[in-house]
Amino acid sequence: MNIKYFTGFALSMALGFSAGCSGNQSVEEQIEATDGESALTVTKGTTLKTAGWDHVPSANLSCVGDGGEQSYSGKTKAGGKKLYVSFPGTAGRTATFTLNAAWTAKAGALVAVTDSQFKVLAAGSTSSGKTVSTSVTFPSDGKYFVFFSPNVPGHAPAGAKVTLEASCSGNKFCAERTVNGILEAKNFTARTEADAWIAVPYTTTSAVFESSCDDVMTKCATIYQPLCGISGTGEFVNYGNDCAFRSAIRAEAGAVGEARGAYAKGVCSDGKTLSCATYSISGATTYYVRNVGSEAEGIAWALLHPGAEGTYVYEGACNKPSFCTLQYNPVCGTVRSETPNTYGNVCGFYGAVRFDAGGALHGSSKGYYSAGVCPVTGK
Repeated sequence: MNIKYFTGFALSMALGFSAGCSGNQSVEEQIEATDGESALTVTKGTTLKTAGWDHVPSANLSCVGDGGEQSYSGKTKAGGKKLYVSFPGTAGRTATFTLNAAWTAKAGALVAVTDSQFKVLAAGSTSSGKTVSTSVTFPSDGKYFVFFSPNVPGHAPAGAKVTLEASCSGNKFCAERTVNGILEAKNFTARTEADAWIAVPYTTTSAVFESSCDDVMTKCATIYQPLCGISGTGEFVNYGNDCAFRSAIRAEAGAVGEARGAYAKGVCSDGKTLSCATYSISGATTYYVRNVGSEAEGIAWALLHPGAEGTYVYEGACNKPSFCTLQYNPVCGTVRSETPNTYGNVCGFYGAVRFDAGGALHGSSKGYYSAGVCPVTGK
């Protein structure tokens, strides 16, 4: 993200922040001649005295988010060549400030960043050039200031044009959405990408947090509305309520990744009664089965798998005997990674995969097939 604050004869700022506002921002600052041939001295760790510097209160650069709509339009006037603007920083993000000036090289250039108490965090200067940069990683959320001027103010004429650019990195956003019953959390480095990701059809809930997913701070209520949730770990886990489940999915997404989960209302089954959940992918040629405690848990399990189709949940354990027609339409099927076998029809192959899952809670299996008899090998 690049944010610019221009002064040209004036300084004019064109940058974006503050969602919900619109319009292009223009801020002008008149630069006037000052006396003095001495170079300025700004040292990291010292406190910068603001006497002689002109604050531009209406020009707020921003690294919060990754831009957005403008919230200011208009012009202000301030005397002097030494200017500073406020800057809201976010912990862990890095900003590089670059000053480009149109005055003569012998005027040099200076840019410095301070905290809210004007303690210098970073500074850069040159005594024989018109461009200078400095970078800072913000130690905490809060208000900061950026100071910029000629290094030797007496060598800079009135009305010289300068440009202050702020290039921000380290932005972190956690986007969360629920689509077709699936809760997903994903990390982004740009707010625009996060907003686009949640703006998809069939989204029922969504949010974007300004931090990595594992750093989203959520205080969940103690109200008990149990859910049986499943995520990429493949394990069913009891959660006290929806908030706790969402927090777990965001934690699983971590600082840079993504995660997804689904749930069934109520506590997880104890396995005293079983159902057999099944689904297929790749045009029904790959078949997955799992013993679950209820139909709702079976549907939640199937929802987690992209491309799942033809989801069914049968009463009883997966190894419960099944019956197929005698129609001969052979397929060559492989259960798990075992040797391929020819089955009279797809129904017979599906039955073999279910039987392989056994009769214990969470027992599972999978298989795939192709049309026709298996080729004869070894001849």
